[in-house]
Parts: sequence; C-alpha cells; structure tokens
Amino acid sequence: MFKDIILGYYRSPSMGKKIQDYKRKLKNDLKWWIFNIFAIIFVFFTIFLTNILPSKTISNNIVKKTSFNPNLTYTVKSTAKHPLQPKDIISYTLTVTNNSKKVQDSNFEVNISDILEYANLLDGGDYKIKDGIIYWNNSSIEPGESKSKFFAIEIKDRIPTLKQQGESFDCFIKLNFGEVSKTPIKCPFIKKIDYFLNSIPTLEQYTILLFLIVLFSISIVMALRTNLLYKEIRYFSQYSGEMK
Repeated sequence: MFKDIILGYYRSPSMGKKIQDYKRKLKNDLKWWIFNIFAIIFVFFTIFLTNILPSKTISNNIVKKTSFNPNLTYTVKSTAKHPLQPKDIISYTLTVTNNSKKVQDSNFEVNISDILEYANLLDGGDYKIKDGIIYWNNSSIEPGESKSKFFAIEIKDRIPTLKQQGESFDCFIKLNFGEVSKTPIKCPFIKKIDYFLNSIPTLEQYTILLFLIVLFSISIVMALRTNLLYKEIRYFSQYSGEMK
C-alpha cells in the first residue's frame, strides 16, 4: 500500500488526504504493537517471578493426626463469611457428640499447621499447643452429650507469597476435625498466578511460555516494520508539502 500511495501521489496530487489517513493508521498500529509488547513482557515476567517465589521447606516428618473415636461425632464450624483479609479475626467451634450408650473420653485435638501459614492464634483459649497441634485436657462425655471447644485466629498483617507446594500456601486455610472446614484467603495478585500455574500441567506451562515468546517476536517485528513505514510516510508527507 505504501508504494501505491507514493506512485499515486505523483500521478494525482489529490491523494494527499489518503496519505494523511495512512499515516494516522500507521501511528495507531504502532501504538497497538507497542502495547502488545509491554503486555507480553508483563505476563512473561509475572509467570517468571511466580516460579522463583521463595519456597518454604516442608518437613518430611510424619504429621501427627487426630485419632477419631468411632463412637463420637466430630464437627467443626467457623465464623468466616467471606475470603479472609489481613487482620480479620475468626473463631472455630469444635464439637464432639457421644452417640454411644457408654461414657466416652473426649479427645479434642486438631492439627492447625495449615492455618498457621496465614494466621496467628489469639490468646485467651484454654488449649495447649505443640508442633502445630492444639489440644485440650481429656474429659468424659455422657451418652447423648455434646461438648465444644473454641479457639480464635487473626490473619497476619501481610499475606505470605511463598510458592505453593501441594496444599501448602494455596490461599486456603483448612481444618480437619472429622469434617473439613476450608476458607479462602484473599491473596495478592502474584499468588493468583501461582495458583493458576499449579493447576495446569508443567508441559502446558512451557507451551504457554513458548507461545508468549513467539507472540513477542512477532510483535517486535511488526512494531519495527510499522515504525519504519511511519517514518517514511511522515518524511514523504513533509517533503511533498515543501514541494507544493
């Protein structure tokens, strides 16, 4: 089209308007390709930074789990109503019900390691804690009787952005006490990218990166080509104006 405009101008000087329209088109195209380049760079480095996030070493030690009594029913409830943010405070209620016809010993004991990744325990509870497990002194539960224990947590001032490893640092806090309570955490944007990348196979991650590299290369070539044409048409426009 550039050659057609130049040749057409010499044949018909009235094509000056078409030259101006083409120059505006090139200018808009150049802006578009530059925008694409920066957008691809942003996405690429977001993925790159996500994959080099600091990782917390997960212990290989066997985690102690609560031994559930088949004669008891275990339930857990939390006061969370929405994704948790820094400094939010919620409480958990652990309830044990004796469904048998005999007196049973309560065993209020629960692993809160997952919760402690994003929150701190608040003082005031009558529990004890050791190695990420909180527990209460055993007591007897009469047939048909229910007993409950409570504890509260406060979400940390800054949400950790450590790299997800399995269910660790996955923007959820989970508590398993017979049934599982799972509450979402409002994590920073970079953790959402991390969560997305962990949800797709590794091969697809490399496919996405390869696609971004190809798209980036095309955008660079098109931006350089458009910029060259824009400079030439602008020079020609100025030159033709001086010739009039």
